[in-house]
Amino acid sequence: MALDGRLLGANNVFYEMCGLERVDLSQVSVKPFEFCVVDEDLPFLKRTLAALVKEGKPQTAELRLKTQWTETDTTGDQIIAPRWVLATFMPVSNSEGAIETFTGCLSDVSLQKWQFEKERQRKDEAIESKRQQENFIDMTSHEMRNPLSAIVQCADAIIGCLTKAQELVDMHNGVSSSLIAGTGGICQEGSQLLRDSIDNAETIIACAQHQKRIVDDILTMSKLDSNLLSITPITVNPIHIAQEAFKMFEVEARRVDIDLTMVVDRSYTELNIEFLDLDPSRLKQVLINLLTNALKFTKNGPTRNVSITMSASKTRPEDRISSVQFIPRATDTVWQGDRPSSPIPKENRIYLMFEVKDTGQGLTEEEMKSLFQRFVQANAKTHVKYGGSGLGLFISRRLTEMQNGAIGVASSPRKGSTFAFYIETQVPSAEAFQEARAAAEAVGHIMRSPNSGTSRASSKGSFTMAKPTKKLLGPQIEGVLLVEDNLINQQITRRDLLTSGCAVEVANHGVEALEKLQRTNRANGQFPLSLILMDIEMPIQDGLTCTRKIRELEKAGRFKGPRIPIIAVSANARMEQILEAKAAGCDDVLVKPFRIPELIEKMMTVTKQLEQAGKK
Repeated sequence: MALDGRLLGANNVFYEMCGLERVDLSQVSVKPFEFCVVDEDLPFLKRTLAALVKEGKPQTAELRLKTQWTETDTTGDQIIAPRWVLATFMPVSNSEGAIETFTGCLSDVSLQKWQFEKERQRKDEAIESKRQQENFIDMTSHEMRNPLSAIVQCADAIIGCLTKAQELVDMHNGVSSSLIAGTGGICQEGSQLLRDSIDNAETIIACAQHQKRIVDDILTMSKLDSNLLSITPITVNPIHIAQEAFKMFEVEARRVDIDLTMVVDRSYTELNIEFLDLDPSRLKQVLINLLTNALKFTKNGPTRNVSITMSASKTRPEDRISSVQFIPRATDTVWQGDRPSSPIPKENRIYLMFEVKDTGQGLTEEEMKSLFQRFVQANAKTHVKYGGSGLGLFISRRLTEMQNGAIGVASSPRKGSTFAFYIETQVPSAEAFQEARAAAEAVGHIMRSPNSGTSRASSKGSFTMAKPTKKLLGPQIEGVLLVEDNLINQQITRRDLLTSGCAVEVANHGVEALEKLQRTNRANGQFPLSLILMDIEMPIQDGLTCTRKIRELEKAGRFKGPRIPIIAVSANARMEQILEAKAAGCDDVLVKPFRIPELIEKMMTVTKQLEQAGKK
């Protein structure tokens, strides 16, 4: 072929691939590439030939021709796709070394290109399918958490009202029974109705919490399957985290007459542990899964005891000194969080261990072999009799392994089971320790280890979730701007905040929140704004956009006073969503469903932390 693109000679395959008729090239000038190469690839072809002339070296280029590639697949269907060729050009020089022409070879790579494109399409479809699946799970989680929050808060309010009514009835009984003959039976019946109603409201709370645990498990499984689950250590009090999990089951344990206890082992207190670096949400999730099973399989037994024992060690726990046999680490899959970013120095390493022991029906050796696997329960009758998804123990195993730990079980039929796990934690830095201590002292949550070496709590006795009172809120929280589009959540949260002793202003979306901010004492209004509760997903303007706008206005000096505390209150539960909220300017995040005491605690913590930060 000449340098100007004229064809000097070619075989029949070249004419066929290019879709040209064979002609006498001595009589007719043919420039095939101008007719057979697609227009989009012509500039690339010209640059390749220019490089051949300039460098005097062979050049290659992948080009699309205007003719189509056809093939018949194994099912007899015809495949039609663009024709791709791999062109190799080699310069031909004269006796003086000047390049006059070039020879070339076109290799048909249409099949390989078609296969590559098919693989790319399959990959894109898989990614899109995964994205849609995650969006569906997020949406389902969001839509389930919103009403669950309202259910729990309403049930708490009902219990508070009924408890107060029962106190009044009991007081009335003491007076009227001695004055009015025959009223004792009526009053007793009224008291029993109130007790039954309180019990029913507690059942609603227990069911709502169970539903929340299912949602959490589904969300965790989605993250595991997508290899997106990560461990995020923060400085916390481990006893506090264990007590939070413990308290979640107090009412349920009392209802089925289970003696639920928690013991802090002497090994923990001897290490003088106050705070450790760990992921509290993942630790609590494992504890919740184990306690759920313990109560589930103990509630029908003749002896009903469930206990949590918490211990610590500087060395990794081993089977020979433990009450259980730990499951070997899974090797079938490598998870994103399996490898820590940097190993914990030996001198700062502490292994935190928990044992959940019950007196339930127990397990056989055969049943124990099938535990800790996805969607697997002890036997085929377990789901029929007790329910459950078979995910809890599988998730617990993964979560402990991701924290460089392990989980195991020891059990005997009709005697009960002991599930134990340990995780690797780190002694916090001096700065992190001081910050954690200051935050804990701000809300009175320093949990000092007892001198006796053990602490014990029991679920026996009465339990009521009383309505919050004004003394639960400090004087630093006078008014709250509640930004929430769900009318039911608006009504319930507003009512409980008013009962707790603070003024409340409500906005339906971000734009309305910005307008109402101008009517507060932070701008030119009268409303005493102390804190903003910000929903994330709202129409017109979402919570993150609104938060960013507020922080921009603060920087511009548009608001008076110190930084406005903003707590994101949302049903978005993924860690990346929580981090996104904090990056947007939220000071903390409270995930739905929540109970009002949890909200008040979060409000007090955030305001105290910002107040102390402002003094530095």
